[in-house]
Amino acid sequence: MPSDIWIEIGAAAASFAVLLGYEGWLLMQIRRYPRYALIAVNAMAREAWVDFIIAKRDGILAVQTLRNSTMTATFLASTAAILVIGVLNMAGTTGSLTHFWHALNVFPEQHPELWMIKLLVLVVVLLVAFFCFTISIRLFHHVGYHIQIPAADPRAMAPKGVARILNQAGGYLAFGLRAYYFAGVTIFWLFGPQFMLLATAILIAALLRIDRAPT
Repeated sequence: MPSDIWIEIGAAAASFAVLLGYEGWLLMQIRRYPRYALIAVNAMAREAWVDFIIAKRDGILAVQTLRNSTMTATFLASTAAILVIGVLNMAGTTGSLTHFWHALNVFPEQHPELWMIKLLVLVVVLLVAFFCFTISIRLFHHVGYHIQIPAADPRAMAPKGVARILNQAGGYLAFGLRAYYFAGVTIFWLFGPQFMLLATAILIAALLRIDRAPT
């Protein structure tokens, strides 16, 4: 196997390992310090929000908040679908684009199979984001029904159950955004492995800042 292919594969594996390692480190931090990460603080806030809405019977606030979350997930899902179509169209014009994408690559790639693998990885990542966003939309709709049922109704779900569904929706939304971030790194892989590693380093630096909960 040519050396440039090994460089491409090695860069992709290193990028994936770094991102996966960061996520593992973040989970460990959350277990040690529950309020360390914004994602954990938001989960607690959603639980408190459910308790407040059920206690106050504030249906208008519930509908508005859930509508905003649903609209966000819908926009991101639609964008992911459009990007998938764009990548698939780009795959059909591979010959005329490879020279452009690799103009700055110090390891010029001349392997159509590897190029198609890159596009396939990008499509898979975007599809993961799409399905995460659509699942979050579905769960947000479920919360909209359950949170309006009076507590005295025997068919009503316990507040903890409603909060669990809402946190699942928020979790899928967050995971879809993570897939978006990785899709950005994968796009830089199209330009060359060195750009993918650089994009990974920049992304980790950004995540270290935006994942930290305000003190």
